[in-house]
Amino acid sequence: TIGGPLVPIGEGGEWLGPLSPTDRQQGRVAGLRECKHGLDIALDEGPLKAALYRWIDARAERIEREAQAAQDEKGGRDGK
Repeated sequence: TIGGPLVPIGEGGEWLGPLSPTDRQQGRVAGLRECKHGLDIALDEGPLKAALYRWIDARAERIEREAQAAQDEKGGRDGK
C-alpha cells in the first residue's frame, strides 16, 4: 500500500481507513500461503520442502487462532 500498513490507500487514492489487527493477521496468513506457492516453484519434493510446509502451516494456524481469540475478546468486552 502507498500509505503503509496503517494507512491503506485505494487505487483511486481514497483512504480506506485503519487496518484492524484481524486485517493484518489475515494478510500475514495470505502471505504465508503465497510463500508455499513460491516453494512449489523453487524446490523439489524432499525433507526441506516438507519441513518448511509444516512450519508455514503451523504459523498460519497460530496467527488464525490469535485473530480468533482477539475477536472473541473484543466481543466479550462489547457484551456480545
